[in-house]
Amino acid sequence: MKIGQIGFAFIVLLFAAGVSVSQTNDVLIEKARVAIEKRDYTSAMTDLNAVLKRQPANEAALTLRARVYVRQNKFAESWADAAKVLARNPNNYEALNVRGVIKRERDGDLKGALDDFLKVAALKPDFYLGLLNIGLTNRQLGKMTEALAAFDQAIKLEPANQVGYELRAVTFTVMWRWKDALTDLDKAISIDGNNGYYYSMRAYSRLRLFLNNAESDTTNARNDAEKALQLDAKNALALAVRALIRVNANDAVGGLADAESALQLAPRSALALVARGFVRSSKKDFDGALADIDAAYQTAPNDKWLAELRVRFSRGLDTPAGKAVRDDIAAKSMQAVEKAKQRVAAEPREFAAYDALSEAFRAANVEWTVPREYWQKLVNEDANNICAMRFLAEYKAKDYREMIDYLDAGLRRYDGKTGSECAAEIAFRIGRELESRNNNAQAMSYFEKARSIKSDLKYLDGNIALAESKIAAAKAADAELQRAFDATNRAVKAGTYDNPTPKTFTTKSKIVDPGKTRAAIEDYDRVHSVIESDLRVLQNALDKYAAAGFYRQFYKGTYDRINATISRMHKSINDLLKRQGDFLPQQLIDHLEADQQKLYGLNIPSPYQ
Repeated sequence: MKIGQIGFAFIVLLFAAGVSVSQTNDVLIEKARVAIEKRDYTSAMTDLNAVLKRQPANEAALTLRARVYVRQNKFAESWADAAKVLARNPNNYEALNVRGVIKRERDGDLKGALDDFLKVAALKPDFYLGLLNIGLTNRQLGKMTEALAAFDQAIKLEPANQVGYELRAVTFTVMWRWKDALTDLDKAISIDGNNGYYYSMRAYSRLRLFLNNAESDTTNARNDAEKALQLDAKNALALAVRALIRVNANDAVGGLADAESALQLAPRSALALVARGFVRSSKKDFDGALADIDAAYQTAPNDKWLAELRVRFSRGLDTPAGKAVRDDIAAKSMQAVEKAKQRVAAEPREFAAYDALSEAFRAANVEWTVPREYWQKLVNEDANNICAMRFLAEYKAKDYREMIDYLDAGLRRYDGKTGSECAAEIAFRIGRELESRNNNAQAMSYFEKARSIKSDLKYLDGNIALAESKIAAAKAADAELQRAFDATNRAVKAGTYDNPTPKTFTTKSKIVDPGKTRAAIEDYDRVHSVIESDLRVLQNALDKYAAAGFYRQFYKGTYDRINATISRMHKSINDLLKRQGDFLPQQLIDHLEADQQKLYGLNIPSPYQ
């Protein structure tokens, strides 16, 4: 017979058979423990109160009742029970865990709560709830590394318990690690497939991936939102996700209905506010739209996506509300700049500090002279500050050759000890500049230098592989060209020059001039490297622009730049063909014409469609 099936009649039999009060209490306590796991708090309280009526100081019953009270948000009652237990037994880890929860949830005392949870871990290292609370509290303290470590331990301890995956997934979303969150949510759903919250969180993570251009469409996100709403029609997050998906699909009516429903359930729902903001904007209610976007931003001021939306919706809005938001953005941007400057002062040889300041300057949209003068000031104060030189080069140099020379001078000042990442970044930047102009052999030498200084530099391996492939392709093309020249020379000497030249080397000119052909190919390399780079940038911009939906109304500048870039690329190709067409090998002409066809085939919807 299961403990949960023991009824009143059986307890009466226990008394009649001479079973002690202590034994009866043990049965009731075990029943209560099972009821708590099933979240049947009414039954649990009935049994625990029966025990405490007979034994008011029963430690196990007081501890369990404290747990029930805290789950019911009855913090005063829970605290009283936990205090009684801890007064007699300071090492009762379950009572310490309850006290920690109350400190965190009622008092907002995160540090005090964490102290209690760490004591719990010292007393009972394999206590699952204690590990979850360490993770949860560290997350609220902003200590994400420690939070993830605690959740990792909890999941290792109970891999079939979905709660650990749930809490770790939420932590990943706070860190904007959407793919990692998806992995954990997949696992949680595999364990508990009827939890609407898990589906709504997965829908949210998928939507954020779509907004970051990491997912091609919103189909999966919408499916998850629909599943969550089947399980719970009042799931505010699922409604908010579906609202934004509908707005993105130009369903303003359906999107607004979902947004309003979500806001009734959760008035601070950022996604719902954003969805409603887009609908208001489409109806020319620009102040109302900005009010919604600003309210969404206030719920998560560190969310870059919400911050960017706030900038877009306030830009060009010539109203008091628009000016107020722009002034606030400017003030906060400059505060971020000052904070980043303080970090540079505290970490004068750390690349990350300088990179953060460069990003802060960009986000603040300051005049280009402001960062230039600041980097120059640092170099004037310390001529060996190679970190400042790395960033000053972008403002100081008139052209790429001058930039490379300046960066090279900075690299020579590296003493082999301090500022190693800055030195590696300088070498890497020089390599990138050379590689973009098809000077691949020289680029490789700088990439290798960067690797010798810092082997795990971000993006280094990919650029080395690209340079190696370009070098191999150039050698193969050069060998093919040399064979063509040799064949032509043999034909001239043999008096058979009128015979067709090898198919691997044909030009529009009747005269095969090796010198002019080499010059034409060098010209092609210079122009085509820029065209290839522009094509990559253009495709990324187009992908983001085309997927923007209602966002496109804020991308008018991007739309104009895309078209200007396409026109410039067409002109570069046409000018090259006019200049060198008679001497370029036919394969390269075909390649240029294929590039033009790609440009003609680009689909660029109007920002107002």
